[in-house]
Amino acid sequence: MENEQGMVSIASDALVRFHNPVKLILLFLVSFLVYFTMRDSSWPLAQMLLGIPAGLVSILLLPGIVASRILIPLKYQNLGTSVFLGLVIQMLLMQLRFLLSFFYFATPPIKIWVFGGNLFLLVLGATVLQLKNDYGCLKTPIRFNYGWQFAILLAVSLILRFVLLSQVQGSISPDSALYADFARQLVNGKYDSLVLNDSAVVELREGFDYMAHHAFTYVFALSYLLIEPSTSGPIFILVVIGVSVLFPIFEIGKDLFGERAALWICGLVSVHPLFVFHSVVGYGPEITSLLYVLYAVLLLRDERSTILSLVMAGVLVGLVDVTWYANFYIICFMLPVAAILQHFWSGKQNMRFVLLLPIVLIARLYYLNAPIFMLLWAAIFSLILLGRGTLDWEIQKPVSFYAALLIMTVVFRFPLQIVSESIPSGIRNLEAPSFLSALLVTDWTGKMLQFMFFLTWHLGPVILIILISTLIATRNKNTIGLSILGMVVAFGTFVVLGTIPESLKIIYFYSDSRFFILAVLLFIFAAGEFFRRLSATHQIHIPRIGQLRRGTVAVLTLSAIVIGFIPAYQMYPSGLSLIHMEDRYGWDGFQAIVEDLGDEDSIFLANRVREFSWLTGRKCVFLAFTDTALPNSNATSEIMSLTGEFSVDFLIIDMYTTTRWQTLIFLLHQSMEIGDSVLLNGSIIPECVGEGTFGPVQSLTLVVQNEPNDAGRFSRIFKVDESYFSLNQSISVVDPGWEASDNGEILNQSDNAQVIIGAEASQTIIHRDVSLNLLPETGFILFSIDEIDANVTSIEMLSDNNSLIGHGERIAEGLFICYHGEELINDIRITVEGEAGESVVIESISFWTDD
Repeated sequence: MENEQGMVSIASDALVRFHNPVKLILLFLVSFLVYFTMRDSSWPLAQMLLGIPAGLVSILLLPGIVASRILIPLKYQNLGTSVFLGLVIQMLLMQLRFLLSFFYFATPPIKIWVFGGNLFLLVLGATVLQLKNDYGCLKTPIRFNYGWQFAILLAVSLILRFVLLSQVQGSISPDSALYADFARQLVNGKYDSLVLNDSAVVELREGFDYMAHHAFTYVFALSYLLIEPSTSGPIFILVVIGVSVLFPIFEIGKDLFGERAALWICGLVSVHPLFVFHSVVGYGPEITSLLYVLYAVLLLRDERSTILSLVMAGVLVGLVDVTWYANFYIICFMLPVAAILQHFWSGKQNMRFVLLLPIVLIARLYYLNAPIFMLLWAAIFSLILLGRGTLDWEIQKPVSFYAALLIMTVVFRFPLQIVSESIPSGIRNLEAPSFLSALLVTDWTGKMLQFMFFLTWHLGPVILIILISTLIATRNKNTIGLSILGMVVAFGTFVVLGTIPESLKIIYFYSDSRFFILAVLLFIFAAGEFFRRLSATHQIHIPRIGQLRRGTVAVLTLSAIVIGFIPAYQMYPSGLSLIHMEDRYGWDGFQAIVEDLGDEDSIFLANRVREFSWLTGRKCVFLAFTDTALPNSNATSEIMSLTGEFSVDFLIIDMYTTTRWQTLIFLLHQSMEIGDSVLLNGSIIPECVGEGTFGPVQSLTLVVQNEPNDAGRFSRIFKVDESYFSLNQSISVVDPGWEASDNGEILNQSDNAQVIIGAEASQTIIHRDVSLNLLPETGFILFSIDEIDANVTSIEMLSDNNSLIGHGERIAEGLFICYHGEELINDIRITVEGEAGESVVIESISFWTDD
């Protein structure tokens, strides 16, 4: 194995001869120039072969090389670590630019900013290395010293991820669509989200927003700098991150169980459906925060860690907090337990160092309350210093880690503390009171059964069997400790999922799976003892089978694991269909369609606001009603309120919206032609009943209807407009053809119809015994009814096959409205309820259309 590693190391050293810092800076200038020239080239091949590699070298690799040499222990300096540190450096540079802009300082375009920031850091790093007389070792952070087996695993990882990559176009989760949209704004020099009223978007000031999981938007922005995003978002950077996790996984596995076992662990992660899916598909924060966690664990485990490496670990834990909330809570369960186990067995860890993490959790829950937040952090440092007179290593270690974590939290979050009073309630959903109250009201029993199914499925039955058999057969402390830790982390995951409504359903199989990544990885690590034993002997005894060669057992084990993953791979189409925007919402062709609507400042109103803004690049307002199944008149009133508040220009109605809210179905399914208008503001109707026309009044005018896709889904776009509505025709119930059920009567009372409930009956239904055969234009019907002593309980319009077209809704005393499209009306049924002999008077039934 060592000879194999040496051969690969020699080959990689031959690729990079720039050991001197001056040459390193020259390489940076040349590679950035190539990147800058080819990034916007009209030749796609030139972008792929020159622009992207040059961008990876200049933006990620070279800054990471210098940072790795200064901050990371020698044993962990390698190609993967250098790329990772380059990623972290870019996150910090982008946050610095954000803060300068927040305080009204002018900042250059982001490409110039990245260039200047990286050049400054390279010069600074080269100076530090020269002062330390350490500049001759810059080749170390770029070595690939893992052997050809690990190289094959990397290749397999890339192949699987690129195969999935070819299938995911148009698939992006709602959260990542929000981050992707904001990242696109960042690259364009703006800090305002196109999503105008989302609870995850905080307006710090006009035109300057802050996002929940703010640091993750920088990951997507970095991806945009390297390659143009597809409709699936910046999935390129996810592939880089998804493959990069193998490097720290190998290092941790090697420390715990040896190289051979580490290769097996990396092999599992390479082909595991869960890790492949989230290394490609547009979710994102979970795999990124996992990378931070793994490197933080590496740095904290190393007994030779320097103050700088502990500072780096604190930075990484802080980045987890502003990248994805779930992993932060998991870490607060994970690290104290890990430290207890490690201390119990080896006695080498400082218990106080990690047991302070729960206090950090409490401090994070109160970050919007600046006094409590700072008081808790003061308590943390007081506990560190308590009983110590000098800053020896035992004090410097926790101080350096927690100081870095505090600085990261403040650097990313203090703008929220400044404007905390203006933050919407949604941004506080994991603040202490709401988080704790959610824990008390969750249905834990039902959720636990669902959770155990998901955990078992995602872990894989074969891996679970291996883990259980290893626990029974051995008392290896790492296996026991990691298994306990995996269960603790699983509980932390369960707590988070327990507070999320509608989670752990089969339809969300790969949506919720992102919460299981850390727990599954820990259980895979725990199986490392099995793989160590598998690699340690030439003959392995299998009960009832006998002695088998190690290679035979390895092949059988690998085959069983891969076959066991097949069901999870088969769930991919289901997971992709859930987040494929155009197919799921019926938005086929919307990118091109929306370009021709309004201007760049036009504002749209849509229920799937995050995906719409990402797909179209247009400003959008979140359409949500106060309740499901609202009457159409109430729903249109709420739409009118939103259009007035946000100056909305267009409304998106799709099948997802009508199904989710169970209202305004007529806007999507009733027959309408382009240019037809629907009344939006019905508040003035009672004043206009006796008039022949009224307006201008707010309305919705149909401007776009796309073709149904293969699933039959389509959408409509309405322009918020003003229209005049006029009386088109009227019908009278006293005309021939009307009858009343249950011995009811219809009497002519001054050309109005008095409907009387029959003897010994409690209701009567007025309907047609012959077809009305009406084909009105799109509009609405008004029913003016004097409810003398009975009540109208139902008004229905039926088609020629007796299917329901629409129903009347009460909008005022004695006044009902029914919206309709251009469909043939066969019958109108009015149900009157009361005592026998009681009656109502139907004064008019009038059809209104727009002019």
